[in-house]
Amino acid sequence: MCLTGILGLLYVGLNLYWHFYVRFLQFRAPAVGYYFAWHLVGGIALGMFLYVGFPKGAKLLLIGSAILLVALNLFVIVRHLGTATLFFCMGNSLVIGVLIPSAAVFWLNHHEKNHQSGNA
Repeated sequence: MCLTGILGLLYVGLNLYWHFYVRFLQFRAPAVGYYFAWHLVGGIALGMFLYVGFPKGAKLLLIGSAILLVALNLFVIVRHLGTATLFFCMGNSLVIGVLIPSAAVFWLNHHEKNHQSGNA
């Protein structure tokens, strides 16, 4: 729970830094990289918060996030939204951010069950 709160505060801090400094950069590449990292942290915080709310739902979050990631990328490809870089970065980074903690929790739970049953 503490790690979820810390990541949430980090996301808010990165949001403030974006609004006061990064979005005014003249070069687009660092801003897009920052935007991706900022929303990745937000996705990780969201995934951890969802896991705290639904501790048995790690597999469901993992499946749902994977489906959303594929659907978002197919939508961008089909609609030719290559120019919508920030939309693409935000969507992918949020979904990947939710995928990371759900995959980690699912793997840890699966690994723990194998050790308890002696199938390690």
